[in-house]
Amino acid sequence: MARDDFSPTTKEIIAQQAGYLCSFPGCGNITIGPSDSSGSKTSSTGMACHISAASSGKNAKRYDANMTPAQRSHSDNGIWMCYKHGKIVDNDETRYTTGILLHWKKLAHEVFQYMHEQGVEYSEALRFKQNSPIAKNNFSIESLGEENGIIGDALIDSCIHISWGNNLMDSLRDFLIEITRNAFIHGKANIVEFDFEGNRLIIRDNGNDYNINRLLNEDMGHGGKLSFEYLNKKYGKNLIVTSIRENNKNKTIISLLNRPEEIFDLTSCAIEISRQEFKFGVKAYKIDDACNELFVVLPKYLTLSDVPRTCENALDNEKRPVIFVGKRLSELSIHLIKEKYPDSKIINIE
Repeated sequence: MARDDFSPTTKEIIAQQAGYLCSFPGCGNITIGPSDSSGSKTSSTGMACHISAASSGKNAKRYDANMTPAQRSHSDNGIWMCYKHGKIVDNDETRYTTGILLHWKKLAHEVFQYMHEQGVEYSEALRFKQNSPIAKNNFSIESLGEENGIIGDALIDSCIHISWGNNLMDSLRDFLIEITRNAFIHGKANIVEFDFEGNRLIIRDNGNDYNINRLLNEDMGHGGKLSFEYLNKKYGKNLIVTSIRENNKNKTIISLLNRPEEIFDLTSCAIEISRQEFKFGVKAYKIDDACNELFVVLPKYLTLSDVPRTCENALDNEKRPVIFVGKRLSELSIHLIKEKYPDSKIINIE
């Protein structure tokens, strides 16, 4: 079968759109320079890789039979890589999906555009993409043994180190590995499923009913408890970890909030209260009985006299962990809330 290869002009377009920089997230190596053989020539160490393969066959990666020849050979179907990363991508279609490569391509174009417009280096332009959406990545683990590599690679491929930072990504890797092991060993699960997209990570397992927040109350310092404690201590200001039992599966959602109201996109276990309700008492509220915790979105710019002292308040009788979510709360306001609700957690988005 004939291959729908890129023309020389198309390859040049793919390279120029990426600024001749490798599109593998975090690489950014320049792939063009002067040639040793001639002062009028250039030397390239980059390659235009097909996102969806140029033809079908045994070694074709990500081949899409629904694409036309013109679509396969178009610059939209290409991503510019250095030789090292180009070969890696061309050899693994399971890890490097079409969706991930398209996300990388978009990221590479935006980073180069920022470099071009602002006159900054690659590393500084990458920082410009902090808090950007992560790449969609869906995978599952059906047994233990390779979980470290699978989870670690998936976090990098989804560009979480760019969007959320290297240190948080490393801590998340620890936590995800530990809860995966717990699901198989203690929960007797036979599959753990992962969905990464936008600003959240969703983990489902079909093991025994388990609330992830129980880890914090366990006496023994196993890896799961230690990793969860560290996440809460180091990144708890705007990192949400919530869990629920849904369709006979444990569902854990991890998200980095930029605005308090984003909590409603993540969980049905949340309510919003007014300043008057917080100060004078919430009479009643209702959330799903399957919720393992209650998120309470506080009014904007809550101040000291808004914090209740004594009042009839339904929150006082809440048996589930209460997590208050506010924006730019002062240190003194946080202190007063903790005095009133000492067992609560406060997420303060700055």
